[in-house]
Amino acid sequence: MVEATRREKIVILGGGVGAMTAAYYLSQPGWQERFESITVFQQGWRLGGKGASGRRGKEARIEEHGLHLWFGFYENAFRLMQACYAELNRPQGSPLRAWDDAFEKSSFVVLQEFLDDAWQQWPIQYPEDDRVPGVADSEDELETVWSYMTRALALAHRLTSQLRGGGANSHHAGASGSPDRDLLAPLRRALRRLQAFFTRTFHSLEIGALLAALELAESMDSDASRHQAHEHGQLLGHIETFQRHLRADLEARIARDDSARRLWYIIDLLLAIVRGSIKDGLLTHKAGFSSIDDQELMEWLKRHGASEQAASCALVRSLYDAVFAYRGGDPARPSIAAGQAIRVALRMFMGYKGALMWKMQAGMGDVVFAPLYEVLKSRGVQFRFFHRVEGLRLDADGRLIDAIDVLQEVELKDPTAEYQPLIDVDGLPCWPAEPLADQFSERDRATLLAGFERDGQRFAYNLESFWTRWPDGRRFALKRGEDFDRIVFGIPLGSIPYICKELVESNPRWALMTEKVETIQTQAFQLWLSEDVAGLGWTLPQVNLCGYVEPFDTWADMRQLLVRENWPPELNVKAIAYFCNAMPTPPGLPDRDDLDLPQRETDVVKANALAFLRRNVGTLWPRATDPLTGEFCWDLLADPANRKGEARFDSQFWRANVDPSERYVLSVPGSNQYRLKPNETGFDNLIICGDWVDSGLNFGCVEAAVMAGMEASNAVWGTPKLSEISGYGHP
Repeated sequence: MVEATRREKIVILGGGVGAMTAAYYLSQPGWQERFESITVFQQGWRLGGKGASGRRGKEARIEEHGLHLWFGFYENAFRLMQACYAELNRPQGSPLRAWDDAFEKSSFVVLQEFLDDAWQQWPIQYPEDDRVPGVADSEDELETVWSYMTRALALAHRLTSQLRGGGANSHHAGASGSPDRDLLAPLRRALRRLQAFFTRTFHSLEIGALLAALELAESMDSDASRHQAHEHGQLLGHIETFQRHLRADLEARIARDDSARRLWYIIDLLLAIVRGSIKDGLLTHKAGFSSIDDQELMEWLKRHGASEQAASCALVRSLYDAVFAYRGGDPARPSIAAGQAIRVALRMFMGYKGALMWKMQAGMGDVVFAPLYEVLKSRGVQFRFFHRVEGLRLDADGRLIDAIDVLQEVELKDPTAEYQPLIDVDGLPCWPAEPLADQFSERDRATLLAGFERDGQRFAYNLESFWTRWPDGRRFALKRGEDFDRIVFGIPLGSIPYICKELVESNPRWALMTEKVETIQTQAFQLWLSEDVAGLGWTLPQVNLCGYVEPFDTWADMRQLLVRENWPPELNVKAIAYFCNAMPTPPGLPDRDDLDLPQRETDVVKANALAFLRRNVGTLWPRATDPLTGEFCWDLLADPANRKGEARFDSQFWRANVDPSERYVLSVPGSNQYRLKPNETGFDNLIICGDWVDSGLNFGCVEAAVMAGMEASNAVWGTPKLSEISGYGHP
């Protein structure tokens, strides 16, 4: 008689995007035939990681870790949400019933430029269409480096046409189709379009360069690996001649015309990317764009012909701002791996569907993590909230995780029940900003409500904090073979030196990853105002703005959230504004014994926010400052306590993301090679996921974390297939 195969027990550590994605794919229908259990262990009272949000007070105001926007190229993330909402199947009339109720298009961006000792606005309305991210359509294609170069040349053509005021055939410039088997055919088509346009428009030296490039390209066969170095040099020379003469022809105009200057920046950048891709061999290198991840983006662009002005323009800086790409959180130290940056920029601007960005219509916890939690619960996934992972221990051979040390932070009133984490806000399941202490034992409830005293003041315990002063709870160990068979580790990189000491000490790759892949602190604050943005002096549409002054270079108008919060009429809340930025980060590991660090850094964020409102917000909102004194009009802040002057800011929300698990993961030059793939941990029963692993999109974003979660699930039981992960193995 053949003994039945024992079903595995899976534990998932952490509750962020990567971990929840892994849980979603591991718990696909039929999972109980393979697994005995899937259990999530999560510190504190909510899911979300860096994307967690909470509702506070009778106003049910949304408090986020920072600003979260989804980009239109997030194919995997949107597909996850579409499937989740379909399975959730909320009743008719429910708020945010479907995924497209929860996300709306957002394509208006303003970049701030500091020129002639003044801030200027660069408004961009990105085109929108009816395509849906996450939904396959006839325009989907497997992008190659060559196809991206073709599209870059086509876009340069279209923008040059705009510069010259010629519209003929410009609508063809953005067209894309299936990649040609002949790698040079897309280049020839793009060059022909450029040739035809310039022949009509310039009749100048550029034509000769383009014709020579076209003839050379046509003389080269499709196998780029057989081309001689001098042929590549000739092709590059012709493209460089075209760029040089075009720049000289436009020099006078771009000096006096902001619109022309900005278009030229984009053309200059596109041509630098094309030239660099050819010159550095990205077209044939097996690693594609990743082959230049040892180089810094701005330096790489300049090395391949981009002007100093274009390489450091607001459009480029916006990419740095979007991913907090500043070493040590220092705005004077911009740093981002060139290959990853170009990959993301091309996907972001050339591969989006529907809109460049999509804004959530409630908090990220409400829109993303509450639906995922409800679906996973309905499938039978178990959740252990208030369970902090303290350490992973190896077996004697050092090949398996033998035990997981866990601290149970609180005891529930009913120890046999699971904590129920969600609250109802006008029919919408949401995460609270504080734990629901009524479910705690009487002792722990009383302790939480009493808080603790420091320097004569009372403070609340933070059960999510690395430096929490909460009294220790029950410590125990999960044991291999009894409590788990395999682990999906989704706790962020910053926590690994503390949780995974044995792994780091025994495996050089783990040691290098924790040393070379850098993280930084971030900061954010939110305002609720009694004037709409027009009343504050903002004259443009609802905006996502970046490139502004430090310490808060990014602002988003979040007016869409007003209908999701419950502000009383007397407070007259008409606008919501989110600000965020990188935060200076001391070198080395945070000191676990420095219990005052979170409050010190939170005080720094408050001081930064107050200074920003006094000195800088008037550029964005000229009517928000007193015309005589220049002081911010503090009465604009909605304050239920009706305090006076600057004290009204105490009613707003600000936070310093300083916990190791909250720190943002950077993609600095030379670091991506040290990231580990989800299934290449070196330990047989351990799989990793999160935006810090090598997922193929090595950026700190939702899409990267979703891809990693999908790859982690594939490593456990082959679902989903790697071929089903959009962008996996992207050029």
